[in-house]
Amino acid sequence: VSTQSTGKKKKKKKRAPGKAGYSAAVEEARSKINFATLSTKDENFQVRFVIHKARQLGGNVEAPMVRVTMDGKSLRTQPRHGKTPKFNETVVFSVTKSEKGLLDLPIELAILDTAKDSQNNVIGLYNLDLTVAWAEKDNLLLYKWFALTDPDEPQEGMTGYLNVSIQVMSPGEVPKKLPKKSDTEVDVASNVFFPPGISLQPGQFIIKLFTGEDMPQMDSAALASVRNLFQSGEKPTDLVDPYAVFEFAGTQTESMIQYGTFDPVWNQKLVIHGQFPSMAENFVIRVMDNDEYAVDDLIASKLLKISQISFSSTDSNLGFLPTFGPAYIPLYGSLREF
Repeated sequence: VSTQSTGKKKKKKKRAPGKAGYSAAVEEARSKINFATLSTKDENFQVRFVIHKARQLGGNVEAPMVRVTMDGKSLRTQPRHGKTPKFNETVVFSVTKSEKGLLDLPIELAILDTAKDSQNNVIGLYNLDLTVAWAEKDNLLLYKWFALTDPDEPQEGMTGYLNVSIQVMSPGEVPKKLPKKSDTEVDVASNVFFPPGISLQPGQFIIKLFTGEDMPQMDSAALASVRNLFQSGEKPTDLVDPYAVFEFAGTQTESMIQYGTFDPVWNQKLVIHGQFPSMAENFVIRVMDNDEYAVDDLIASKLLKISQISFSSTDSNLGFLPTFGPAYIPLYGSLREF
């Protein structure tokens, strides 16, 4: 697997420190709302922020903590450790505003390093308002990634990603139970809110798939005999039809199917297009067994950390350089039922 830049990096536009404009995500949410129909009567609202996790935090981070600021009030999570902390905490604001007033309140999501002095402990932040949740079904924004930037040097790019769910509750409304989602479901390119002034660079993963060995038997002899009767009438040999699926940030590609073999040979080149930087940390590989008359079976899967297959060059024009393979990848966990 190799990564490749598809063009030269564009220079990021500078914006004044501390001066927050609306991001594209906020602008889109506001465009969906008819502000003329919103109530101007004050009501008691609850706003719940579920802080799930963070990743790719920049700098020498020791004790990251999330701070949410709204309507002049700040609430904080407990400090965690490392560059990929899991918080799983909820902070709740009670606000007396009209619907219009509520949606116009500025909100700041920030990650601080509590091990550093308060004058220099901001890792990154994101500015938004509640329209991003109000425009969603049940006024509930689920598992969104917010790309953070340094407030003093926003032109330097992302300093981390924060995964948050937001729910706006009217008087008498009870909190909704959040559905469980896997990392693969959450880590998709369309699930990231980027701040204004950040430009993404197109790129691609170039995958050279050579061969596999010792695939497990996935079909029973009886089932395979029926299958072959409808196909060629020949007696089955190896009872598995493997193919490979590669996925990154919600985009995937599949190899050709190799029929009836425990030792498939593909010698195939595949490409996944994406945009960088990306919050996705894992390159997903799945080996599947094709089944013409039922759902395809998963033989095995493997997650490759992006750090295993690419690195940031000191020469900014080079982007990511290939560092992985060719190599065999061991696969474990397939059920041998026959």
